[in-house]
Amino acid sequence: WGKDPLIEVEISEIPKALQIDDVAGLKLESFLVTDKVSMNVKLPEDGTYRIKIRDFSNKIVSQEKLTAKKGDNILKVYVNSLNTDSYTIELTDDNHVIMSSDVTSFYPNLAIVNKYSPAHIPKEKFCELYKWFFDERKKIPKSDPMNYVYKIILNSTYGLSNDKNSFLYDPQFTMFITVNGQLTLMMLYEMIMTRIPDAVALMQNTDGVETIIPREYIPQYMEVCKEWEEITGLNLEHDQYSKLVLADVNNYIAVDTNGKSKCKGRFEYEGLALHKNKSKLIIPKALYAYFVDGTLPEYTIKHNRNILDYCIGGKSKGAWRQHAIYVKNQVAKQDELQKINRYYISNKGCKIVKINKNDKREIQLESGQWVQTVMNKIEHKEWSDYDINEKYYLNAIEKEINNIIGIKDNQLMLFE
Repeated sequence: WGKDPLIEVEISEIPKALQIDDVAGLKLESFLVTDKVSMNVKLPEDGTYRIKIRDFSNKIVSQEKLTAKKGDNILKVYVNSLNTDSYTIELTDDNHVIMSSDVTSFYPNLAIVNKYSPAHIPKEKFCELYKWFFDERKKIPKSDPMNYVYKIILNSTYGLSNDKNSFLYDPQFTMFITVNGQLTLMMLYEMIMTRIPDAVALMQNTDGVETIIPREYIPQYMEVCKEWEEITGLNLEHDQYSKLVLADVNNYIAVDTNGKSKCKGRFEYEGLALHKNKSKLIIPKALYAYFVDGTLPEYTIKHNRNILDYCIGGKSKGAWRQHAIYVKNQVAKQDELQKINRYYISNKGCKIVKINKNDKREIQLESGQWVQTVMNKIEHKEWSDYDINEKYYLNAIEKEINNIIGIKDNQLMLFE
């Protein structure tokens, strides 16, 4: 390594995601990507520099030489292979952007443009009616509930083709849509990766792809997408992201270049549909504040005073019944509860257990040391009187953060 100037990145506990040491007068911003780092380095002079990166356990995870000219802005991004490990990306370079391209109403349009239908239904009639629903949906703003109704009709038609109890049942139709859909998306990704210099594949999900590219190649990127649209007869909708936090392809936070964010999967906490689980909303709220705003989870926990954000739903079916087990006046008590209960984790309280009335099997709703307070009826009182066990929620938040940034359970944890 010789006497080249050293750039050393150390990661530790701070309000932002990483601690960055300013070494040798360099302004270095970075964000962990599994066990590697993406860096924006502005070099003060020509030369060769040593880069050494340490993880939370102080272990050196990467070191290399970097040769560049004075004033160069160099972005290095290390990511694992497509759709494998969890990772998180933050762009810190004005010369790069994350391009997101989703196919408009992907599965319905695969059937429409390819004139394909369940074998027992005439193609012309099926595709004509399918296209009518698609065209009607386009006329309605997404804010209008009717848009969602048409979306369900379009998507459930595909879904019912794999339901043997549905009149639309035809597994060959299902496989035609699924296999051709993924192959056409892989073709798009192949075209992007082979024709856009320095493109980095980030994610391919069911109906779209995310890629980081140099900004100078945005026109070429759009040309590739246009060519793909002409080949397939499908349409793409595009967004530009400044940040993408990925747990996996179904769970992520995306922030576009205008600052508007989109949360998916277990990161969702606003505007949840009625059928979605709203338990422990403090966790996705704290994760969003951490990854997007750089706010420590402890701060979010200390300042969130909405008791419903800490509540959890418990449901039992069939022969299972829920019981609250606790000690009162040094005597063990057991109360049978409703089939659906709301509770939160507290420092003192009861243990909620599901008991099978037939064979007496028992399942704890929260295994381990945690105890609960039943809250089927909202009670307004002083915050301290709720006696919330903050450690439970912090542990869950910490585990999610460590999974995303690649810290294993046996390494130094963020908040210890």
